[in-house]
Amino acid sequence: MKLQIFTPDKGIEVDQEIVFVEAETINGQIGILNGHIGLVTALKESGLIRYQLQENSPFRELSSFNAVLEVESKTNQETIVKVIAKELKHLSNQV
Repeated sequence: MKLQIFTPDKGIEVDQEIVFVEAETINGQIGILNGHIGLVTALKESGLIRYQLQENSPFRELSSFNAVLEVESKTNQETIVKVIAKELKHLSNQV
């Protein structure tokens, strides 16, 4: 599964192969694994985005502002999670 996060100032800020991502949407928290159905949702203002590069690895954390999340499921079972945010703040030093 791939995670891509874009901002207007820096373009692509995150482009990683991951195993799991969770985010705070305006309707509650969502967890996404490979094979998730496609969707588009607005993220909570100052909402937390956490992701793992490998199973049992520490979470990397970011806070997004004015953001939208899209899950795209490809026919080959690859899932791409894209976040477009006006602003992004890195909360962990591993990003």
